[in-house]
Amino acid sequence: MNIEKVSFISDGLRIAGQIFYPEHYSANKKYPALLFEGPMTGLKDQVVEIYAKKLANLGYLTLTFDHRYYGESEGEPRQLEAPAKKVEDLQNAVSYLLTREDVDADRLGAVGICAGGGFMSKTAALDQRIKSLVTVAGFYHDPKVVRAWLGEEGYQHKIELSKQAQEKYEQTGEVVYIPSVSSDSNETEVAMPGDEPYAYYGTDRGVSPHYINRFAVMSFEEFLHLNSLDFAGQIHWLFMVHKICIAPLKVLNNFSIIYPPPKPSSGLKPRTISIYMIKISM
Repeated sequence: MNIEKVSFISDGLRIAGQIFYPEHYSANKKYPALLFEGPMTGLKDQVVEIYAKKLANLGYLTLTFDHRYYGESEGEPRQLEAPAKKVEDLQNAVSYLLTREDVDADRLGAVGICAGGGFMSKTAALDQRIKSLVTVAGFYHDPKVVRAWLGEEGYQHKIELSKQAQEKYEQTGEVVYIPSVSSDSNETEVAMPGDEPYAYYGTDRGVSPHYINRFAVMSFEEFLHLNSLDFAGQIHWLFMVHKICIAPLKVLNNFSIIYPPPKPSSGLKPRTISIYMIKISM
């Protein structure tokens, strides 16, 4: 497979990416293109690369990239999880794809995996240049659900740690980190607790020369307040197809509820965006 390292600018920072070309690629043709967004802390050569390669083999031109603060991309502090900046990076990635002569602007799609499902859904809602959206095992961050999961004391504890870490960074330039994943499933001072995240990011399955197992604690406040569903009103019509669905039924029902079609009297022009819930063997 032909792979090309590329870069584009987002908010003045160089963002490192990689393009996967379909078989028998010709620079004289225009191809349907797919942009990928992966799990929290993930890099361009981890989860998203698996999907990008498989779909390039099906005839798509595909792009994965490292967000600012991660991997080979620029930005300080490192390993900062910044949801608003991620959406901005994704929109600039769309802009980059549309500068390419080999991309068909009418067939530009987006793929969000795990937490990337929420980030990419929000991006697609805000950016009508994205014509289709695919989510795979999407995690759609909801502050109410996270607060219930952590408990009020645990939730406020992480917010307070984040504020303290932010203050320390502003005063000294020192970044407070905790591990992204841990082999101890009972460890609480970790960004992604449990066995499943460690089984990928902590083992050879998710090995990347650019991955660092650490998470900037100052990320917690913005991340815990993130609402991946607050974009619902930006999409006035949603068509959903669930194929070999692995997303929780409650999530699907929530999507169906928050994306009602516009009323005829509203004057809104329906925007159709297709969402497919699919599973690809890894």
